[in-house]
Amino acid sequence: MADFYNVFLNTENAQQVFSKLDHCRKMVKRGSEPRCLLVTGPSGVGKSFIFKEYVKQNPKTKKVGGYDIPVLLTRIAEKPTIADTAFKMLEDLEQGFIASLKDARTLVTMLKGLLVRCNTKIIIIDEFQELVEFKTIEEIINIANWLKHLSCDANIPIVLTGTMWSQSILEEAQWSSRMMYRIELEYFCYEERSMTEFRRILIGLARRLPIKTALDFNEDKIAIPILLITEGSFRHLKWFLEDAVEFAEDEDAESLTKYHLISALLNNIKCEPSLIGGGEGNTKTVFDYSENKLIILANQAKVITSNDTSLDSANKFKGKIQYNLINFLR
Repeated sequence: MADFYNVFLNTENAQQVFSKLDHCRKMVKRGSEPRCLLVTGPSGVGKSFIFKEYVKQNPKTKKVGGYDIPVLLTRIAEKPTIADTAFKMLEDLEQGFIASLKDARTLVTMLKGLLVRCNTKIIIIDEFQELVEFKTIEEIINIANWLKHLSCDANIPIVLTGTMWSQSILEEAQWSSRMMYRIELEYFCYEERSMTEFRRILIGLARRLPIKTALDFNEDKIAIPILLITEGSFRHLKWFLEDAVEFAEDEDAESLTKYHLISALLNNIKCEPSLIGGGEGNTKTVFDYSENKLIILANQAKVITSNDTSLDSANKFKGKIQYNLINFLR
């Protein structure tokens, strides 16, 4: 399954993010001050996967005395102090000798110098919502202001990426003005352009499965049910196909069939009741529905995000964010 797990499919989401990352780097090279980018989207939309691929496409290279690391992909430290966050970034720059250092000033000075020596052009902080979800007022403000100074002093654009919680920081005017670019990634849905993209991705993944299949993944009676089952989530799409393959392999099947897709559906404990119909004892599923019924369900389907990524949940913290981030990146 290695080809399936590791495959990168150049989605429209990925193209949009890559283009903006390159633009942020290009503007600094031209002499502009660093322009920051916020990338948000629900869990499972593929944010982390896209940024990991960008790192692969811009790999570190060995040089005399160390490495050039053009893209630093990191995240907020579990304990969000300046010292711990600087320590985490130094770790991601593969500086193992720092284990005994605890002084924040020393760590920050080392980090700024190392970013220059490593020729780092952009810093990407993944899972940024972890800073604004449950941290204290002091922790949020300290890290936020420190990131501002780090970007300015090192002359490196910073990219923040995370779930919809991350958008809460834009309630503060100063941070909103500093965040020059914003991209909101969305799940696939039953809309012409999105559905075309979904079919392309589905077919691309299917071609890399470790088992043959005679299924036509471009056909509405296959593609629409899979869209409904996975709720348009890239992560759930890969999991669903993985489960289907497991059922096929368990029975030593020569090829993947609709039966295995149905088995994967019935094995999904979070399955929507509307996808399994016909009453008790009847195994009729969404794969057996008429094309008209599928289209009706697809048009009615709403993008479903987990509770911790909804804007309604994030808005519970709106007052806290507005009050606590008065000086955020001012």
